[in-house]
Amino acid sequence: MIVTGEDIGSRSQPWVTVVDSATGATLNRFLAYESGFRGGVRVALGDVVGDGTEQIITASGPGRRGEIRVFRQDGTELVAYRSLPFGGRYRGGVEVAAGDFNGDRRDDIVAAASRGPGLVNVFLVTPEAARPIPATPTHSLRGFPNRFMGGATVTTADVGSFSAGRLVDPAAADGRVELVVASGRGLPPSVLIYDLSGTPTIVRRLSPFAASMRGGLSVSAGRYDTDQIDDIIVTGGFRSGSQIEVYSGLVTGGQGGLLAKREAFASLANAGLPLSAAAITSTDGQVSAIAVVQGAGRGDGIRRLSITPSTVSTLANLAGPLRIAATRPAFAGGT
Repeated sequence: MIVTGEDIGSRSQPWVTVVDSATGATLNRFLAYESGFRGGVRVALGDVVGDGTEQIITASGPGRRGEIRVFRQDGTELVAYRSLPFGGRYRGGVEVAAGDFNGDRRDDIVAAASRGPGLVNVFLVTPEAARPIPATPTHSLRGFPNRFMGGATVTTADVGSFSAGRLVDPAAADGRVELVVASGRGLPPSVLIYDLSGTPTIVRRLSPFAASMRGGLSVSAGRYDTDQIDDIIVTGGFRSGSQIEVYSGLVTGGQGGLLAKREAFASLANAGLPLSAAAITSTDGQVSAIAVVQGAGRGDGIRRLSITPSTVSTLANLAGPLRIAATRPAFAGGT
């Protein structure tokens, strides 16, 4: 399953569309916020209920109160999960991701502010509580300098075994995800991976693309190579030339570890639009393809970048600028 949200656009509405990742057929479509909102909707998938199925998690873009909502796959909202991760006054847009941080086999929620110095809040979800997403985050951190106002994007990835702030085994996934934070528009490209098993600690830094490319980044994760930990998929923002880079998730790999470089929309005149990607995984949890969309502009549907053989094809001709998320193996981290 793939889920898209309409991104910022003069004619966009906050539609969420559920797509079959094999055929590109539309399975469901619903409005996540009021129909007159034009600031875009960001999407993630995760089992925050703990029932063994993934729910659709949305976050509103700029122009209204930054709000997270949770829906079942049929579009039914779980109203108790409504949350204002940065308070009722913040209107700068929210990025969202999901993953199991504490090993209770229920996904938790990460929110990043789209404006400001990369403020990220992590909320441990308690489905049986009257307010499953608490008002106060378990972890709150700033990824970038205070003077920076370009915000951040986030994903989660299981990049090794950690305990009480210590790396136990870099090659073994432990069922608890780490936090991945990427720089927004205005900074040289930067990706930070945090271990949250103790005090939030940066365990790896990546500098993808060229330092001169300052249009912002988007990140997702999946098992791209043959080891048992997640790898990091980085897509470029404005004026990135449709570039995608995949890095090994090994935190002991230093600055290297580039696994692949791809382009999704390079042949188009609007190839400089920001990208959003999600890993399509096979039944064994391995990435079989990467689904890519363009945001903050016209957009050109969903492209499918197959791994073997290395091909690019159109998966679905959805109109408008989009954001994207995809199903991940159970309890291997959210999107």
